[in-house]
Amino acid sequence: MMHRENARKLLDVLKRHGFESVNNGALEPFAVALSHSSYANEMSQSGSIVPSNERLEFLGDAVLDLVVADHLYNRYELSEGRMSVVKATVVSEASLASVARNLGLKDLICLGKGEERTGGREKNSILADAFEALVGAIYIVFGWDRVKKFILSVLGESVRELATSNVVVDYKTALQELTQSRFKILPEYRVVASEGPSHARRFTVEVWLQDDKIATASGKSKKEAQQKAAKIAYEILKEREESQCR
Repeated sequence: MMHRENARKLLDVLKRHGFESVNNGALEPFAVALSHSSYANEMSQSGSIVPSNERLEFLGDAVLDLVVADHLYNRYELSEGRMSVVKATVVSEASLASVARNLGLKDLICLGKGEERTGGREKNSILADAFEALVGAIYIVFGWDRVKKFILSVLGESVRELATSNVVVDYKTALQELTQSRFKILPEYRVVASEGPSHARRFTVEVWLQDDKIATASGKSKKEAQQKAAKIAYEILKEREESQCR
């Protein structure tokens, strides 16, 4: 089946990251990691039972959070708020989708025909979920030390750059300071949508300044959606400020 064939190709990719070959018995978690729910549903309709990668995605998400949080806590002297923002940025959908593309997961994910037709291979949500599922599979087959090493090999540089940079990453704080100084008001964040299953929820948040909606963004958590919306709003207000000074 396609997901098992692609799992063997995936293991060839992982060899470049120091992983050895596995026997056929250990291949299954990697095959499942590549099986999007649309593919699993189509296979079940044809009489073949193929688990989707959703359970592995749930596990991988938790492993990612712990590895990045542990690394931040033990490596950098940052406040709780700063660590939260760095972690949220590093494990955001856009960040994980970028890693998935670099690993070649885009060409290995197994999708249903409908999802394939609608450009599923380019969707950040599907790519990020596949990467989380891959992390879950690596954890199951190779254990904590190996999965930690792998995660830091692909995300460690992003953590370092954000943790040591003076570039604004806490856009909620930056936006609050900007609106207080310019308008004497605080931004309001409104959750306007919450979609998807409990393990893969997506939140949509709007930023308002009194009666003016400034920006809208979505994310895998309320914190991520708020940060993304705050970033957009901050950049819009800074652009307006610069335009007025010209």
